[in-house]
Amino acid sequence: MERWITKLCSHFEQGSKLRPIYTETFQDNDPPNTISNNNNYTLVVMAQQNQQMDLKRKLSTDVLGNDLQNKKAITTKSGTFHPNSGAFKLIDRFLKEEQSKGEKINDKYFHHHWWHREPLLLQYLNLIYKLITFTGGNPLEQLLEDIKALGLDILDVVDPPVNASTTIVTHALQLSKDKLCHPDDGSGVVKVDPKPKKGIISKIIDFSVKLVAKFHPDIPLHYLEGAFAPIREETGPTSNLILKGDIPESLNGMMVRNGPNPQFDPVALYSCMLHAIRFKDGKATYVSRYVQTSRFKQEKFFQEAEFLQYGDLDGQFGLLMSCVQLLRAKLGVFDVSYGWLNADTGVIFHDGMLMALQDFDKPYVVNVKENGDLETRGINDYRKGLTHSFIPHPKKDPHTGELFIAGVSYTPPYAIYSVITKEGVINNTVPLKMSGPSYMHDLGITHNYTIFMDLPYCYDPEHMVNHHDWLYRLVLEKKPRFGILPRYATNDDKMKWFEFDDCFFIFHIANSWEEDDDTIIFICCLMRPNIDPTKLLSSSTSNEVHSSLTSTRNLLINAAPKKTKTFFRPAHVYNGPKLRRNLTPRQVYNGPSLMGTGMSSMVGSYIDENSTTSQNRIANDEDENVEITLPTLYKFTFNMKTGESSHQQLLETFCDFPKINESYMGRKTRFVYTSEANEESKLISTVKTDLQWNTQIKLELGPNKYGSEVVFVSSHHSNTLDADHEDDGYLSTFVHDEKECKSYAYVIYAKRMEVVATIELPNRVPYGFHATFVTEEELQAQKLIA
Repeated sequence: MERWITKLCSHFEQGSKLRPIYTETFQDNDPPNTISNNNNYTLVVMAQQNQQMDLKRKLSTDVLGNDLQNKKAITTKSGTFHPNSGAFKLIDRFLKEEQSKGEKINDKYFHHHWWHREPLLLQYLNLIYKLITFTGGNPLEQLLEDIKALGLDILDVVDPPVNASTTIVTHALQLSKDKLCHPDDGSGVVKVDPKPKKGIISKIIDFSVKLVAKFHPDIPLHYLEGAFAPIREETGPTSNLILKGDIPESLNGMMVRNGPNPQFDPVALYSCMLHAIRFKDGKATYVSRYVQTSRFKQEKFFQEAEFLQYGDLDGQFGLLMSCVQLLRAKLGVFDVSYGWLNADTGVIFHDGMLMALQDFDKPYVVNVKENGDLETRGINDYRKGLTHSFIPHPKKDPHTGELFIAGVSYTPPYAIYSVITKEGVINNTVPLKMSGPSYMHDLGITHNYTIFMDLPYCYDPEHMVNHHDWLYRLVLEKKPRFGILPRYATNDDKMKWFEFDDCFFIFHIANSWEEDDDTIIFICCLMRPNIDPTKLLSSSTSNEVHSSLTSTRNLLINAAPKKTKTFFRPAHVYNGPKLRRNLTPRQVYNGPSLMGTGMSSMVGSYIDENSTTSQNRIANDEDENVEITLPTLYKFTFNMKTGESSHQQLLETFCDFPKINESYMGRKTRFVYTSEANEESKLISTVKTDLQWNTQIKLELGPNKYGSEVVFVSSHHSNTLDADHEDDGYLSTFVHDEKECKSYAYVIYAKRMEVVATIELPNRVPYGFHATFVTEEELQAQKLIA
């Protein structure tokens, strides 16, 4: 609205005769699924006063009816709508919708309906509104063009108005600026040196939060325990490790795995630790180091959690904690000039730098020293060229050296796409027209295209406050869709969208490529999900977000960890019986409702025994049958010429964290390696899938042994694609033996899926997130940031 008022004042200052002649507010609940999934939307059209008479011309019902049916141009006093115009197509599609409801489109229909008696502009806008309600689209650009064709002057299309709760929460989450105000060191890396403040104001705020938290108790916190629990101490480079088997001669470089590792009691979330093992000349060196983010340094300064936890964002308490976040930032209690999140999810090596990543943050650069040690150097903002966040799964083209990234935001534009050259230069940044603020964790690339996902898991603070729900919610009315854009596009005009009727959600993409007119993508997909943070069971991929979901009220109220043998969920303990060990993607659990909090994202539709179809609804304690829908490997196909699309389930195994030989990134792949999880969110095996023959080989880790995401290391250090050697290499991963309380690094020969070496580590490695492998050649060529 501020943008509209500014332009309005500008017009009147210039003596313009423009006046608002039409204002329309589209509401989310009348009818549902309007232009945006969670906001009202206001359109203001300005026109010269002498144009208003022309707008009141009535359409001739006989001309309109005949022309529509005969696909001829519609001519009115205010302009001509040709059959290929957006207006004509919208009107035509609306009439077809009316016909499908049993309406007879004839002169009588036009005579008795609202649009015979309304101004042309109002008729057209209402048609667009109707169209949007059943397509889910948002053809604003076409709307502007067609209104201009009517001879009107458009002042602006106003941004969706937001309520106070949405504004507060969004500001609290986006405290840091898009561009860092601090200078870099000449290499594009900004040294992180925050200046938080202690004092009476900080103590008063802390006391108030603790007091309020006592009156808003959660179900008792189940801390990160067992192998999920953090380790409190870093481990410097450690050699002379116990080795069984032989480390292959071709295995030289470093495996680095990212993950959350709280540094204090009570658990202060978002502290991030890298665990790495360097292979060189048949020997191994292990190291674990915290990533020294701005948040980490400030929490260390306060010796407790001061920042907003994602688990706080639940109901009205979430609104309160957002206000506290804003107050602390405003009063200078903590310093948000370097951002306030932690890079605790992904890790990648590009442009000579190892970088730790998180969905809504910028990348942190970590030096790898000659002795294998890790040292945080700062934030890479690409010489002020990076103006958006950096999702944890960018894609690197092994043939061009380019890095393809996307950033997501809570405010428009909801997604931004950039291409970074192999020299670390951002060539172009493209805002993407998404349907709203939704969760996009990954993207795909092919030789010619970049693939984006617009999924129905949406950011909705208003719903959070009004329905005592979490920050994100599954919007069943929103159809998931894929956008395919030429990889070097300078805008998204050539984006081709493919929409699906099925409701599904995706975290991770394995690979994608082109075959003739088809673009093919392999993904781990959760079909028919119910991502309800208060009613769900954990899963392997959901651990990726568990780290950010413990709430402040649990941290404050529960001063000591609870002793329990059950596995970690963000704040609740699941008290029902265990599910069967080897779950397939669809199995039925007979027991009480599942309890959890946070974005435990892998469980699905609730079944009504009296109905022949499943329906998504909230489960309660009386529900006896809960159908568990879990992620598994799917193939999606998009025909770029016909616009047709399809999907096919490939596995019956509950799996995620897909990996490939990354020399084939964006090119046709035969083998995909996924991690199978059990009902306790623990990875029990690695599954090698042959996409050509649709066969699988499974490597079971054994009783009481649970793994992490694997990385593939090719035995051939070149980007030449040879189908006979695609799986000629090694998988490396961390494995923890819960019975012996020991952790290991495994080296697996990928061609035969056999363990060839195990390395006992000096301390436990908690279960974590994503990993990468940096070759010895890359390590030697890295840019050591001073």
